[in-house]
Amino acid sequence: MKKLLLLTILLIAFQAKSQWAGAYYDTLTHNSLRDELNHQCIDIDKTGKLHVVYKRENPVSGWSFFYRQRDLSSVWSPEDSVTSDVGFDPVIAASNIAGDAYVAYEGGASSIYDIFLSSYSAGLWTNQQITNDAAEDMTPTIDVDSAGYVHLAWTSIDSFGNYLIKYATNIGGVWRKQELSANQLGLFGSGAIPEIAVEKPGIAHIVYRGGVPNAYKIYHAFNNAPGDSTWTYDILTTSNMEDLQSAIAIDQAENIHVLVSGDDGFGFPVNAFYLKKPFGSPSFEPAVRAASAYHAAVGDLFIDSHDVPHIVLNELSGNFLTGNIIYADSTDWTGITLLQTNDVYEAHLVIDADDHAYMAGFRGNSFADEEIIVYGADNTTGMDILPSKNPLMKIITTDNNIRVIFNTDYNGILNCMGVDGKTIYKHNGNYRKDEFINITNVSSGIYFITAASQTNRSVIKIAVR
Repeated sequence: MKKLLLLTILLIAFQAKSQWAGAYYDTLTHNSLRDELNHQCIDIDKTGKLHVVYKRENPVSGWSFFYRQRDLSSVWSPEDSVTSDVGFDPVIAASNIAGDAYVAYEGGASSIYDIFLSSYSAGLWTNQQITNDAAEDMTPTIDVDSAGYVHLAWTSIDSFGNYLIKYATNIGGVWRKQELSANQLGLFGSGAIPEIAVEKPGIAHIVYRGGVPNAYKIYHAFNNAPGDSTWTYDILTTSNMEDLQSAIAIDQAENIHVLVSGDDGFGFPVNAFYLKKPFGSPSFEPAVRAASAYHAAVGDLFIDSHDVPHIVLNELSGNFLTGNIIYADSTDWTGITLLQTNDVYEAHLVIDADDHAYMAGFRGNSFADEEIIVYGADNTTGMDILPSKNPLMKIITTDNNIRVIFNTDYNGILNCMGVDGKTIYKHNGNYRKDEFINITNVSSGIYFITAASQTNRSVIKIAVR
């Protein structure tokens, strides 16, 4: 039975950076349910394989977690359920063993949630519980060091209502948990949302929102040796009145890179800043405004194989997300509008060894429309395809049919052809809603569905296997 494993919708992007040359959308989910993702939702391993974790809301049972990976042939694996648990905030890290990955999440059967870890190896998931106490544990973050040990941090609330940052690692093969002593998370500490990055030897660095409302700052905590319980703290400074979100990355020379965003009160204007702490330096260099022509919040930070930092930001108008994605790198920190579709959110970033960039997010302006997307390079065909600013149609797929749903009345040609130029469907008519293209007897391969009006053209790419 044939499966439609890959769907890509091509939309407008202002591509002024080589990392995004030939980029297109992979749409990983196709349903009428709410699909979303969290920070650290995408990672790339040393072979260039992409790993993505996302969540789906079930109206009856709650959120479930799913995983897909894409190898160098640009073919995504089928959707795989990470765990039978329900919970929140799944995050992923690829290990140094090709194909292996770890997903941490907040889960449990009661309202007092704990931190769980799911390990993926040889196509199988293995689950273990990391915390099991009276504290409520939430918003985990994850990284894996060069020896393959896992490092976790999360926000915890104790029985007295105090918010804390906690850390755990399995260095040496035994899980050890710690509480960071210099926490100052305020009354709304659930928004601390830590993010972790680990130096090659296993020294952990954690950034999180600390302080008190209207004066929040980003704290940077790091231990002095792998698994050590002694932590040192920096409080990062920008020209924002308060800073609320952050991301962290470490390059091959073990320089620390941090992306921060905040505002000047009442949630706006939101500005992003980049900070660097050179290896061996006692302090961070002064903050540099990133993408200064835009008001945008932290999406993600990634250091490429040349030790160049790259960022993606979620654009805001006032304190509302626009659904547009901003990109910048350290060549000059001048931002560009990477995606201007008004419907993409939660941007996250990785870059492969060949300098191809990939951004994960979710797309859609209603819960039923939300789908998981990855925007990036195509290693299968390498073909340039005409983008479309306002798509005429969208796709829902089954095993035997392609369902084409037009966003407006369309009078014209609907065409489906293979990369070899062979047409498998062509019809000129007046479409008011749906059209079905039967693929029961269609050969495996790459196909393009096109529709064009006087003012616009949409191209949708699928892979049939």
